[in-house]
Amino acid sequence: MKNATLLKSALSNLLKLKQETLITEYLNITDSISRVKLLQVNKYAGIRFDFLKEQKRVTQIELLKSKEKRKKLIAQVIGVFLLLASIFISFYEVDTERIKLNRYIRLRRGFQKRYMMK
Repeated sequence: MKNATLLKSALSNLLKLKQETLITEYLNITDSISRVKLLQVNKYAGIRFDFLKEQKRVTQIELLKSKEKRKKLIAQVIGVFLLLASIFISFYEVDTERIKLNRYIRLRRGFQKRYMMK
């Protein structure tokens, strides 16, 4: 490939030395074709770069969404845990108060039986 490119370049330089109209027209056409090919390559590279840039942006958005979902799930788990803990604590307090009340009633009944019966 390099040899063919070098040969073409050498022949092009030799043709530039001659000042004939057909030769200059040929050189203009080949230059135009080269420019068009180069523009196509650059346009394709630009489109590919834009696509990759957009794909990266979409990936970042999806990553942010998954992080938000994870944060929301963690908040919900913590909320449920706190709710269950508060329910447990309230039941525990009610149960301890009931036990204390039952002890007090038993003590009072025992006191009444001992001292009131006499």
